[in-house]
Amino acid sequence: MRRKLKIISLFLIYLFFFQTALAHSSITPERLANSVRNFLENAIRVGVVLAFFSLVYAGFLYLSSAGRIEQIVKAKKQIFGTFVGLILLLGSWLFLGLFRPEFRGLSPAQVPQSPPDVPPSLERPEGAYMAFAEIPIETFLKGEEKPNVKVGENSQYFNLDELREVKNFLENDFLPLINEIEKKFKELEDIVHQRCSCSNAKPEGGRRSCSRDQEDPNICPEVQEEDCEAKRCIGDPCKEAREEMGEKMAEIASSFSELFEKTNELRKKILSIKERMAKLSFALKMMKDCPFDSIFSRDVFVFTTDYLQKKAPGVSWQVSRVPLFEGIKNPRSNSFVDFYCPKTGFYYLSPSPDQTVEAIVKFWGVSDLSELSQGIGGWEEIFTEAEQATSVSPEYQLNISCPFSIPFGEMMEKFLEILGEIIKQLEGIVDSPSILPPKINDYYQLTFECKPENCSPFCRCVSDCTCRCSCTGSSCPLMLIIQSALIHFDFSGIKDRIKKINFSQIEKWLNDWEKIEKEVRKRETPLTKQGIENLYQKFPNSPEIVAFEIMASRMHYCLAHAMEVEAGWMLSPCDEYKEGCLAPDGKKVESIEDCKCEKSQECRNSYPVLHSYKCEYLAPAFWLAKLFKFDTDKCHLFNYFCCRPFERK
Repeated sequence: MRRKLKIISLFLIYLFFFQTALAHSSITPERLANSVRNFLENAIRVGVVLAFFSLVYAGFLYLSSAGRIEQIVKAKKQIFGTFVGLILLLGSWLFLGLFRPEFRGLSPAQVPQSPPDVPPSLERPEGAYMAFAEIPIETFLKGEEKPNVKVGENSQYFNLDELREVKNFLENDFLPLINEIEKKFKELEDIVHQRCSCSNAKPEGGRRSCSRDQEDPNICPEVQEEDCEAKRCIGDPCKEAREEMGEKMAEIASSFSELFEKTNELRKKILSIKERMAKLSFALKMMKDCPFDSIFSRDVFVFTTDYLQKKAPGVSWQVSRVPLFEGIKNPRSNSFVDFYCPKTGFYYLSPSPDQTVEAIVKFWGVSDLSELSQGIGGWEEIFTEAEQATSVSPEYQLNISCPFSIPFGEMMEKFLEILGEIIKQLEGIVDSPSILPPKINDYYQLTFECKPENCSPFCRCVSDCTCRCSCTGSSCPLMLIIQSALIHFDFSGIKDRIKKINFSQIEKWLNDWEKIEKEVRKRETPLTKQGIENLYQKFPNSPEIVAFEIMASRMHYCLAHAMEVEAGWMLSPCDEYKEGCLAPDGKKVESIEDCKCEKSQECRNSYPVLHSYKCEYLAPAFWLAKLFKFDTDKCHLFNYFCCRPFERK
């Protein structure tokens, strides 16, 4: 009874101090609710733990009672009291949720935070906003323009530093491991040849007696086939060498493990080269998909705002560029094959929808927006008029002529090809070592075919008339020698592939590129036929670079003139080309196949490196396409003609 009074007194004292603290504090109802909820949750956690230990103690009392009634009763009271306490504890929680559910639903009190400073809204000026996709193909090939850096030395595409690193890796890390494995294999062969022979087998069976000459007992005939013979050879010919052969195979396996680690490093370097090829292919695809009546060259983009203002006066233009390649921050200032496509977005910011529509139709040169959905029919109108024309000569039957070939796709294929061939060689090196371990293992397994059955017993009588027998011949099968020759052939093949890896052609290109660029671009008009021939003769080691610069100058000439309304030039992509126009040779274009450079004498003269059509690497995933035999013969669809309408006299 006194114990109960003490507990009640302590509880009343607690309530008195709690009420006093509540009265003299600024506690809010929310904080009170959180305090009550946290108190109950913690009480339940502590109560459950204490109940567990109480039950353990009660169980101990019951098991150790040894029949004593008072201890059994005490244990039962302990168990009963524990369960009553748990029920009261959990019941209080349920009671609280039933009558004051908000106490259980409140989250812990949060520290009030000051609202963040909201910057004032940025007001964009009214006008037309256009984001150009920057497609710096020439800068990607040649590298950014930097002081005291020659053209091509910092090329992202060719990246001579990385190619030299691959070459050094092959010569200093990869090839020494190949030589080491080949040396260990030769040591294995020596063990087999020298210590795995029929001399280690023993002759068995037959008679082993020799008879002396009847006339002269001191003479013992050497040949006595009936009396001195053995039936067969027994025993492992390679018994003494087995352990050493196993150790040598373990050394070879360890070297192969190291070689495969180097192979994985080489695969990563190959992947980096493939990535650069894929980037160039993606840039070409993006350039092709951009309509050439909208694409801007580098020099025109510099004056973009002025040009757009001229094309759509009265519109405030806001121009920005979106770089396609990471790492290219400053495209070359005098580039001819860096382009800007307004495909990434165009919108007009104005409170008036009518002004937006007016700005768009002015820019595209249409009367209303419905024409944009139907397409701007420039080519269709030209060829409709051409069909109506009647005249004898082709010059008067057609009203459009294309004097310049611009085999852009085939030229890019040449640049893709040189890295593609290097990748093929490197992948051949990467794949070759994988065939060696199974072949060497087969060789080792063939050593277990070295059996005494392959040996022949040989017996003869010696001078003291005793029969001496031994095993002769080759204990190992002929296939072991053939397998050895095949393995050495594979080793030689790998070393030959490594020696053939050569980047000298790329180095020649990059050394001559700056000189060729200056020769071609000092003229403002395309080179004449004689000028083209002289240029190829002057730089015989870099015909691909000469061809690229000729193509670049023609694209620049055509695009620059296309921006001038009075010139009437246009750059026509082949896949949008129509039959019946005049090709550079003065012949009609009959089909899309006429876009190939090999079909035009003018194109073959201007670009002799493209005398025969070849298209393998232009697709970004050309390895997969080749594996599944997909058609990747699309290079000529990336070709162009520089065209202009005829002036009727």
